[in-house]
Amino acid sequence: MSLNISANVLGDVELRNAFNRSPKVIAGEMGDLLDKAAITLTGHAKTFAPVRSGALRGSIHKEGPVATKNIVFVIVGTNIFYAPFQEFGTSRGVSAKRYMARARELTLVNSLALAIYRFADTPLLVPNS
Repeated sequence: MSLNISANVLGDVELRNAFNRSPKVIAGEMGDLLDKAAITLTGHAKTFAPVRSGALRGSIHKEGPVATKNIVFVIVGTNIFYAPFQEFGTSRGVSAKRYMARARELTLVNSLALAIYRFADTPLLVPNS
């Protein structure tokens, strides 16, 4: 089971410009940031995962970072067949545990803020005028 994460980011134009300026350096830096975020996400997911035998918790892992021409990505997930039933619940009475969603929410905001701060030409916080 893997989750795809997408978000609209304030400052994404500046982040894209930074990618265009120095693709290899930025891809390496983004790979480092994504790797750190994936390690954090993996830890949070293991913390939130329901435990009966420990198999689900023990199977949560990260793969990557992988860099292609236009994208750098990591995958955090598990190969346990019942993971989706634990995450989303079933119509037969298994309640949704939402362990990956909770871990993603806890990790995502800080990781995106760090990426924007590190690569954007504009300040992270702009006061209201």
